[in-house]
Order: sequence, then structure tokens, then C-alpha cells
Amino acid sequence: MKIRCICIDDEPLARQGIKLALQPYSDFELIAEYSSAEETLGAAHNNIDVLFLDIEMPRKNGFSMLNDWQGPLPLVVFVTAYNDYAIKAFEQQALDYVLKPIDENRFSIVINRIRDQLTQNTQLLHAESLLNTVEALQHQVAKQNKSISVKTDEGYFRVNLNDIIYLESVGNHVCFHLPNRQLITRQTLKFYLTEL
Repeated sequence: MKIRCICIDDEPLARQGIKLALQPYSDFELIAEYSSAEETLGAAHNNIDVLFLDIEMPRKNGFSMLNDWQGPLPLVVFVTAYNDYAIKAFEQQALDYVLKPIDENRFSIVINRIRDQLTQNTQLLHAESLLNTVEALQHQVAKQNKSISVKTDEGYFRVNLNDIIYLESVGNHVCFHLPNRQLITRQTLKFYLTEL
């Protein structure tokens, strides 16, 4: 699976630097480059995993762009020439903070952090999906095991809901059609509908 990235920087050489830094990593794909926050926010973004984002840009800086981001926020790696913004970057939930010019060793560490974080996110999604499946199965099993008491002239019978083929209203009586027999009760259909 490719890790989909976009780069936002007002400097063409900085965008080129990100592109070059990503080349050794075949599992990363730079799918778009933008020169401004406004241009980025105006574009449609589907399934983006990582934003490589400059902070100092004309008109709208990287922090403002994140505040205006619509939808789920991808992992954010700030790539900037200024180390003054590191604390604020991490307050904005940045995964990492890289200084320009990009150091290959430092960038390698960032790449591994991105992989680790995305793996954790994927595992969390799988765990949530598995939990939802288990809950649905528990609900289904509980429903399958649910039974009602049916009073007939012959006595009381315990009937599993799954065994009921259909109910038939006959005047003030209800006929339970089951696989091996029929039960006729003096209760109304309305009474049993509340039980079901």
C-alpha cells in the first residue's frame, strides 16, 4: 500500500527538496504539490496520509491552513527553515518537525515514524472493526436465543423466536406455525408483537 503525501510550500526549491527526499522510499507517493494554503484548501483531497507543510507562507501560514482543513486531518510533518515554531507545531498535533535544508538521516527517522503511526492507526481501525463485528454477532446470538412463553389450552410452551415460521391471527386467537407443530393461543396478535 502506498503512503499518499502532499507537499505545501511557497518555495519551488523546497517542494523539489521534499520530492527528492521521498525518492528512496518506494512506499511513499507524492500525489500533489501546492504553493499556498489557499490552493491546497481549494483542492479535493481523498485518502491523504501525510502533509509535508511549510509554516511561513504568504497570506495564510501553515497553522492557519490546518485550522481551516476540512475532513479528517492527515499526519502532519512541518518542514520549515525556522526552529522557532516547534512547540506550536506539536501543540497542533504535528507528527514531526523537520528543518530545511532536509537532512537525510533526520528524514529517514521521520519516514519511520510515519510508517509506525500509520501501522498503529490501521491496527486501531482493524480492532474497532473486529469489535463491531463481535458486538453484531453477540446481538445476533442473543436474538437467536430469545424465546417467548406461549399459553395454550394444553399449557405453557417455550418457543424460540427463530423457530417461528409465521404467526396467523384467527379472530381473538393466534396460531404459531412452527417447524413440527402449531400452537394456538387465546392471546391477540398485538400482544405477541410487543413480545417480539
